This record gives sequence, structure tokens and C-alpha cells, in this order.
Amino acid sequence: MRKPKEEPAPFEEWLLTTALQLRDRWGRGFLDTFPEPTAAGWHLHAGVSSLQAGSGDLEDDEWYDSLKRALIQGGRSDAIEQRLKRLAFDRILQERRIRAVYQPIVSLADGKRFGFEALTRVDSERFEGPLQLFKFAEEEGESFAIDLLARERAIDGCGALRNDQKIFINMSAHIMDDPHYTPGQTLKLLERRGLSPSTVVFEITERSSIDDFATAVKTLNHYRSQGYQIAIDDAGAGYSSLQSIVELRPDYIKVDRSLVNHIDRD
Repeated sequence: MRKPKEEPAPFEEWLLTTALQLRDRWGRGFLDTFPEPTAAGWHLHAGVSSLQAGSGDLEDDEWYDSLKRALIQGGRSDAIEQRLKRLAFDRILQERRIRAVYQPIVSLADGKRFGFEALTRVDSERFEGPLQLFKFAEEEGESFAIDLLARERAIDGCGALRNDQKIFINMSAHIMDDPHYTPGQTLKLLERRGLSPSTVVFEITERSSIDDFATAVKTLNHYRSQGYQIAIDDAGAGYSSLQSIVELRPDYIKVDRSLVNHIDRD
């Protein structure tokens, strides 16, 4: 197959997308020929590979290797979708295609803005939102790369903060486990904006259970020693349990909405 000249997508992305469309179309036609009970649980898989066209003929082993790559990919029902997600993820990192929006945190004592929570937003047809993006990054061993980009966007876009205001930034408790983790990156971002670590509060969002509190405490102590503060997010919901509060000893506790919603009526 050759990519149409008017097709804007890169070759591999176009090829994978075309394979998905053909798989779904052929799959429907194939299963329609069988009685419903027989077709239940059957799925058509697809795999693709590409060869670089040259001036000479391709050798038999080149064709064989290409066919083998397609067969291996076709062995997994979600392989094409995963590869498309990886391509989209790489493009997000390369083109820095995430942005930050800011939720004000208001003091009930005087009504003034105590600070802002930086929330990540991503525009990608492969990821429904930031939770899916960060989950995929964790599965691919790229947590630190996407986390660092999110921090950079949050810090660069926060504008001028008063000396008594804070910027709250989400962080995984497992970030230091990432093999690509490099210390000191956040400090460089802050210095570029004329901010100090005392301005930043890292929110621990437990996307998965913290099984090793000793490692999590080590991570947080690393940041505390540099002047950062720590918050537990969504306390009272999911994995953010009382044990997290006791073990991690946060500077701030952000109570989950489910515990305070309609508190004025009950």
C-alpha cells in the first residue's frame, strides 16, 4: 500500500489507522456469515509492517522478516491501538502538546486567593484526558518525562504569585522509581521564573495503591529537604486513606469532594 499524497498523517500512523478500519470492516463481514452463538467471542486481529522501497528488488528474508513483524503485532488484539497511542504520546512530548489551567484556592478566613492548583489538559484523540495520559505513561515507563513536562507547563504559565501564595502541582508518589528520574529539574524551572521551592506544594495523587510507604516517605523527604511542601489529594476517597495521612504527614490535606459536597445542607 502507498500512502495517498493528500494524506497529512505520517506513514506509520496512516498505515495503522487504515489497518484498524479494514480490520473492523472485515471483522463485521466475517462474523455476519456465522450464526450468532458461533461468532460470540470471536475477534479478527490485524498486524502491519513496512518495508523501505529501494532501487533494487527486496530479498526473500526481508519479506519474511516483514511478514513476521506483522504476525507478531497481530497476535495481540490491542497492539495497533497501543502503537497509535505510543505515537500520539511521543508527539505530545516532542511538541509539548499539553497545557495547564488553574483552579484558585481561596481562604475562608479572609476570602483572598491562597494559591492555585495547576491542572493538566491534553488535546489528543488517543487520550480522553490527563488521567488516561498519565496512566499510559506509567505503563510505558515514561512517568518522569510526562511529569516533568506537566510541571514545566504549570510553572511557566502560573503568572506572578505573591510571596504568600502557593502553586499546587500533582505528583505521583512513585516518581523517583522511574529509571529516567533526574533530580533538580524542578528547581531549574523555578529559577527560570524567579520562584523558590517554598512556592510549590506537591499534591500526592494516588492513582494506584501505595504499597511501600517507606519508599514514598523517602521521595517526599527528598522534596521537603529542598523547601517544597506536600499535600494529600482526594483524602477519604479511593486509595487516599487515613494511613496515607499518618505515614506521609502532609502539610495540607485536601478532602475529597464526596465528603463535603452539599455540606451546607447536611
